[in-house]
Amino acid sequence: MWKKLPYWAKGGIIGASIVILLAILNLFVSSNDTSVILYPVIYAYLAFIGLSLGVFTSLLSGHFGISWNTFYVQCSNFMCPANITGVLISAVIWFLIGAIIGWIVGKVKSRKQNNLVS
Repeated sequence: MWKKLPYWAKGGIIGASIVILLAILNLFVSSNDTSVILYPVIYAYLAFIGLSLGVFTSLLSGHFGISWNTFYVQCSNFMCPANITGVLISAVIWFLIGAIIGWIVGKVKSRKQNNLVS
């Protein structure tokens, strides 16, 4: 089934999966005693979430009054609504980024195949 998907769908699924996987890993890392070896998971999670939410909130802040604090809330647990909303919005944004990258890869590969046939 994976081979039959278009490149944009593959890229989108990979992009969203990375965010969701990092969120799940961060859930386990932050709930346990954090060792130094797991810091890259935390930093990767913060980079993916922070980058996508930073761009999202900066684009919408002038129009709708959405601020960074809407999604960046210090909660005692991961399951607070702001954290879940932030992860979902980040997953959608990274799905779109992955889909655009996959669409470009699909265009390049189809162009190469057309040149080989001609």
